[in-house]
Amino acid sequence: MIREVNIAIDRGTWPSGIVPRSIGALVGPWSANVLLALLHTAIWTRPPGLAGFHLSSVWAWLRYGPAIATSSDLRLCSEWSAIDSHQKAVLSDELGVGFSTYLLAEKLGILEFADTNYVVNVLAPHKFALLPSAKVGPKKSPDYIGRDGHGAYCVLECKGTQSSIRALNTALDRGVSQKTNLVPMPRVRLKHSLVVGLFIPQWTSSESATIKIVDPDWSDLEEYLSTREPRDVDTSVFQIALAKELSLAGLEIAAQYLFGTATEELRQMPPSARAQIEKYASMAGQTGEITSAGDPSLVETRSIAIERTSLKFRAFVQNSILEHLHDSTHLNDALADWAESTRASSWQSVATDEFAELHAPSTIRYRLDTTNN
Repeated sequence: MIREVNIAIDRGTWPSGIVPRSIGALVGPWSANVLLALLHTAIWTRPPGLAGFHLSSVWAWLRYGPAIATSSDLRLCSEWSAIDSHQKAVLSDELGVGFSTYLLAEKLGILEFADTNYVVNVLAPHKFALLPSAKVGPKKSPDYIGRDGHGAYCVLECKGTQSSIRALNTALDRGVSQKTNLVPMPRVRLKHSLVVGLFIPQWTSSESATIKIVDPDWSDLEEYLSTREPRDVDTSVFQIALAKELSLAGLEIAAQYLFGTATEELRQMPPSARAQIEKYASMAGQTGEITSAGDPSLVETRSIAIERTSLKFRAFVQNSILEHLHDSTHLNDALADWAESTRASSWQSVATDEFAELHAPSTIRYRLDTTNN
């Protein structure tokens, strides 16, 4: 499921029109694998803790597959035009996250994307100051804090629309004030502060799918940059991202502990989480593969039909990771070391029209396979 997407940037939002080389290199056509985008959507849009009402908890992210047209460019199929407007808005927002994080992970080497509010909740308060914010509107905090392998951070706000490129530009303008609500303190090195938006056209649209990137506040944030590596911020970002990855793989109780505990207070997993890890290890066996993510009753909900094709999801968690989570008595230190060890890593993928396998820096793997009925 390879689809063409145009990458554009607004040079006028960088001081003097000087765009960082790594961002400027993104401009032009991008051959995106939709299956990889769906996997990124699944990881980063889901809550890191237990939340049964969330769409991704019932695998709605797989429903977006049938919405993609079979054309060479990224666009929605003709049937999608009849879908309820609220469902259209959800698809736009969630695929906006999926394609944006996929692009930045692949091209800029961002290791994780952790929800800003969750990171602040588990992080020592003197590292990031979150200004007064709301759930929506210009005072909303930015979506994610990401980190790369060089000790630098990326603040990311994601947008999505199906209306037009003009509507995308309007949404990006709204995102400008959202990302400035996160004020990096002097010791945190902020490399990128981005608002990234996806326009995915309807079947009859004459416009092309576009991802646009803006950075209107780079000059204001520059004074806060620092070359020192904040180990505790690294650990907290990794902690929330790992919770998302584990939750998607079926280890929801362990994920809940990571999500709900301050970084400095992390010790040993609670008995319920360790019991789930033991059950998971038993079901996965030597391969580490879980198709139903620990619950056989979910098998049927994890496959969908796309015309005459089905998508099958699988997760792979190495036994060494399970042992690490199960046996560590000081998880705060263990996660700090783990986060440090991923610095030389990057997101890896193997993908064709028939399957996509995504390898996280944590070494957890996810795979979507298409099979003809």
